[in-house]
Amino acid sequence: MNSIWNKEKNFDDEYEVYTSAALADAGFPHGSFELFALLSGGDYSAGVMDCGPAITQAMGDAFTEFLVEWRVAMQDELRTNSLGQMSSHQPHVADNILDNFPD
Repeated sequence: MNSIWNKEKNFDDEYEVYTSAALADAGFPHGSFELFALLSGGDYSAGVMDCGPAITQAMGDAFTEFLVEWRVAMQDELRTNSLGQMSSHQPHVADNILDNFPD
């Protein structure tokens, strides 16, 4: 369970709490939970000002597609080392990345 700062709070210690179940019930694609946390902010980051649940929900599908493309690109790079950033290609590591990662 994560909490984010409630911008319309009445007290300094008042927070609005979002659970993964509540986000799923509200129609957020599961992959967009991470996006929600990043954009909303918390004790790890201030987030993006004025970017609330409605905007995050609208961006959810695009973010989920991005994560799939990122995973495939990461697997390809591990298999080929086309950028030359590793000492050698690592196909066994690519094979360990499940199709639902980073779910």
